[in-house]
Amino acid sequence: MFSQISTSRLSPEEIKTWLLLGGFLILVLGLYVFDRVRRSRPAVTVPTRVFAKREQVGGGNGISIYTSYYVTFELTADGSRQEFAVSGTFYSSVREDETGNLTYRGKELLGFAPISHRREGPPPDSKWIGPL
Repeated sequence: MFSQISTSRLSPEEIKTWLLLGGFLILVLGLYVFDRVRRSRPAVTVPTRVFAKREQVGGGNGISIYTSYYVTFELTADGSRQEFAVSGTFYSSVREDETGNLTYRGKELLGFAPISHRREGPPPDSKWIGPL
């Protein structure tokens, strides 16, 4: 009525394959959970100013050369500073000592709305720079 269940043991190669597959699935599941937890944090918008900009060049010696861009913001409320890795487009669109509203979630920069200060004319304008 029922077929006989094989009681043979797995070969070492099969054990390695199953362990590798199981490890890969655990890694993918862990990354998914980590990303969901990170994105569950609320986005925060605070008044700030661009404190500093910097570039970091890497590579060479047979490896392609790349440039990483970073912008440091100083929060107006408490004077603390936060640095974010940004795209080259975002980097070139902001200038040091520019003020505006920074929107971020954890270490992820979501956008920056600079405030133009004018002595005459209509109220200050703002433009949204983002997403990255």
